[in-house]
Amino acid sequence: MVLFHTGSPRMCLGCDCLNHYTPFTILCDEQTDTGPTFDSLLRSNDPPSPSEECQLRDSISMGEAHVAAIDDHVAALQQALVSIGAELEDLDGEREKVLVRIAERKRLLSPVRRLPHEILFKIFCSTIIFPMPRSQSQRERHWWVFHPSESALWSVELVCKTWRHVVLDFSQLWSRINIFINDANFSPHNLHYVRKLVRQVARTRSQPLSILICAEARRAPAFSRSLPLQLSTLLFSMQDRMQSLSLFTRPIVHFYGNSTAPHAYPPKPRSPVHEW
Repeated sequence: MVLFHTGSPRMCLGCDCLNHYTPFTILCDEQTDTGPTFDSLLRSNDPPSPSEECQLRDSISMGEAHVAAIDDHVAALQQALVSIGAELEDLDGEREKVLVRIAERKRLLSPVRRLPHEILFKIFCSTIIFPMPRSQSQRERHWWVFHPSESALWSVELVCKTWRHVVLDFSQLWSRINIFINDANFSPHNLHYVRKLVRQVARTRSQPLSILICAEARRAPAFSRSLPLQLSTLLFSMQDRMQSLSLFTRPIVHFYGNSTAPHAYPPKPRSPVHEW
């Protein structure tokens, strides 16, 4: 086979693409070797004649040139494969970028962006967990284990300006309040929980309130005989708007734990207090 190698890819003149090359051109005849076969020498141990020796040397030179041409062509093909592989990687990267842009544009056309505030209000209502989930205690037969979680509304209002307006405009979203009593939430050194509770009550404006109060354990020593002072103060501030009040605590004697606190009466909700 006689192989003619072009040496390197040639730029295509048919278009303006900088990385567009014409295919390699390989010319070969149908037979690998058309010279003498030297069969008689191969079947004997006779030395070649001077003319045969000349022919052998010519044949070896042609073969070596043939191998060199094949090696050059293989190297060129391998280089082309490397270039094609790099181009494919670039195309894959560009494809991913385009898909991301398409997804972004589709999100801009989402019908959720055009939902009326009243529909968003109904959707946000479904995110409210009230009363606080609880399960039967495995340690105490007549007690519950409560599973507090932060209201999803605090996260909803951070999504966008429209959602925040809905969360703030519809005050009834905040009117169902779970309160979990433990040492961390009502510690005098950590006011984060109490401040967020005060913010939630403020957002209810004049809405009737449904409140659930529960303790971390039935025998919580810090609050065994009284509610935390911060909570008692908050409850008295909104006593006129209480629609229901559920207590999952030990029997509470004082709403103020400090004996020097002013005399006060427990708030009177519109429906009876449920105590467990």
